[in-house]
Amino acid sequence: MRQAGREARIALDGAGEHLTVRGYRGILSYTAEEMRLRLRGTTLCVEGEGLTLEEMDEEDLFISGRIRCVRLED
Repeated sequence: MRQAGREARIALDGAGEHLTVRGYRGILSYTAEEMRLRLRGTTLCVEGEGLTLEEMDEEDLFISGRIRCVRLED
């Protein structure tokens, strides 16, 4: 079960091909060029090419593809 108040952790590998998001709260949108994830108090936007949702559970989410930009939005 997801812990209330848990902060998200975001890790991008050095080659920009794999992104791990821990503590996400939901998927807002998902295309091969952009994914928007709801985090606690903000939105994470991931932009790139060939983005795929490799694996997810109620705590962790793994994205692969050619990741060009990772940013937080209000």
